Amino acid sequence: MRLTTAPLLACLSLSALGLSACQTAAPPPPPSEPAIWGRADCQRAAGRQDLIDDFANAKQVCGVAAEPYQASGVQCMAQRGYLHRPRSAHDRACVGVAPRAGLSHAR
Repeated sequence: MRLTTAPLLACLSLSALGLSACQTAAPPPPPSEPAIWGRADCQRAAGRQDLIDDFANAKQVCGVAAEPYQASGVQCMAQRGYLHRPRSAHDRACVGVAPRAGLSHAR
């Protein structure tokens, strides 16, 4: 029985082609709805200076100034109770949720 390199080369070529296709896949399309920062406890900042100040402090501590946000900044904000997601996702998560008062995110 005589072995040839042709089948081996064909197999390697197909494998390389398959793997390179993974590297050149198009990135997912941007969301149609821009993301906002919302509190995990569903409290609204409108008219609440304490929440506005808390949000500003969290942004400063986490180094979150402008988009695109670094993953570490988004994670830091999440640890302080702020989630970056589309408004519709935030609204769905907060439907029927009574905002919890007194949740402190200061660290």
